Amino acid sequence: MKKGFVHIDWVISFGIFIIFLLLLFIWFGPALTENYDNEYLKTIAQQGFEDQTFVKVIEYPVYVEILNTDPAQVFSIELPNDAGITDVNKLNILRSDSVQILKKEIDGTTLSFEDDTSSYTSGSVYKYTLYYSDGLIINPTQASLDPPQSGNYHITLGIKKEYFAFSESKFNILKNLEYNTFKERLNYPSNKGISVFIYDGGSYEDIGDLKYEYNVAQPLENQDVYIIGTFNRIIKPEGDLGYVTTSIHVW
Repeated sequence: MKKGFVHIDWVISFGIFIIFLLLLFIWFGPALTENYDNEYLKTIAQQGFEDQTFVKVIEYPVYVEILNTDPAQVFSIELPNDAGITDVNKLNILRSDSVQILKKEIDGTTLSFEDDTSSYTSGSVYKYTLYYSDGLIINPTQASLDPPQSGNYHITLGIKKEYFAFSESKFNILKNLEYNTFKERLNYPSNKGISVFIYDGGSYEDIGDLKYEYNVAQPLENQDVYIIGTFNRIIKPEGDLGYVTTSIHVW
């Protein structure tokens, strides 16, 4: 075979190969791009949002039994080594009537706090609840506590609870992001749409008012929108706790 014919055969073969590649992209191109079914898309959105806006909360009940008619005002209790409570600025203490205890100290594993006990009676038990979280920014009253009185009260630490709650402070950071950065932070597909709405309350019957939102994009007309609704605890920087309904819209 002459050399010129060999060259022509090579050109024809290369051309056929290019046409074959083009046909592959035409036939299988859609399959080569990322496709997300509705359930998987909702899972990505919910997981990404919770990773960015939820914080762990440690909760302990504390029971104080008054033993005489001259109740102490400063109580002290030893926390377990694994309690995880180390920073007084991340600790909120609430009485059973939701009054916040501001005078408190942590010294190693010893927690001390002061309360007005003028209405407390001998033989009665009073409950406090400790909440500890990175989502809290509590500024305790800067005043030294008197030494706890011994012998006139008995204090007991209850069973530890751990759970995750929606953090107002973390969401406030997230909501200021540009749309593509917001989706990137959630590991959410850049070619998909998402909005978030958060309402007061913790049930479908009592959703309450809209409190927070990230709503910078709208679905196209007749575009299917899928909604993930969840009920969650909320923790605010100043120590308030409650419930919210989170509604994530994806399309």
